[in-house]
Amino acid sequence: MVASAAVVLIAGFTAEGAEHVAETMTGTLIWVTWPQIGRMALVYATLGVFYFVFRRRFEALSLHDDSVHKARLWDFLFYVTFGIVISFSVAIAGVLMVFSALVIPAVVAFLFTSRFLRALLLAWAVGTVALVAGVLASFTLDVATGPLLVCTFGLMLVVALFVRWGTGIRPGSKLSV
Repeated sequence: MVASAAVVLIAGFTAEGAEHVAETMTGTLIWVTWPQIGRMALVYATLGVFYFVFRRRFEALSLHDDSVHKARLWDFLFYVTFGIVISFSVAIAGVLMVFSALVIPAVVAFLFTSRFLRALLLAWAVGTVALVAGVLASFTLDVATGPLLVCTFGLMLVVALFVRWGTGIRPGSKLSV
């Protein structure tokens, strides 16, 4: 949030400040080039392999397992690599889109289950539906992709809350996913 506020302040000193702020917040998904996609794919694939290889260690850290050797180093490595992913993503998709895609699917998943693998699969499904529906709606309605995707993620959360309320599904209940 501090970085976002700094961007707003700095952008106010330029002639096209409002456009730069909007671009930072909502991204420029439509204008992504193939070389940018290639770089991102290489970085994400490399980090994906890294996370997969050390997934047990990262999972143990997130569950506050005291048996992880050199826990501070592994915490540091996680946050550095996570920062790399965020930096690459925000440059293209914008702050709002990146954090919507990171947070909302996980929140939706944990509304219905407390089991990690099920939550992961549900979050992936929610994220995929939100992204595909948002991009298709953006194309069909001819509106800005980034803001519409953020709204689509928000709509997914509202729908999930209504489904939870209407069905009574809760983590740990007999109806739990």
